[in-house]
Amino acid sequence: MKRKYFKLNMDDVMEIVSEELAASEGFKTFSTKTEIISDGESWYMVVAIGELEDNGIHNINMSELAQKIEYNGTHGNDYWLSDEAMKRTVEGFLKKNMKVSFKDKIKNKLKKIFNKFLI
Repeated sequence: MKRKYFKLNMDDVMEIVSEELAASEGFKTFSTKTEIISDGESWYMVVAIGELEDNGIHNINMSELAQKIEYNGTHGNDYWLSDEAMKRTVEGFLKKNMKVSFKDKIKNKLKKIFNKFLI
């Protein structure tokens, strides 16, 4: 049985998350600012994504932004990606992280799953 292990630092995690979110929102090139913030009870990530030329994104006060926006992650609430956004996110992840043969197997399985829901 094949296994692969990863040990990622927080910069790696923030880069992966921001890239996947940008791809799922249709950005081809982009600027991001990402921070890990604690409210004293839990930790969460705040991500700002803009056009590549948006240099002002780096001036955003992420703590203030976190107070202004609602949580919009996919776990523990009613936020769901559209089918198309989910497809782009999964395909982007597979393209970056999987070997071709395994990626094709997963894509075919996902297509079957999506087709069941889209009929």
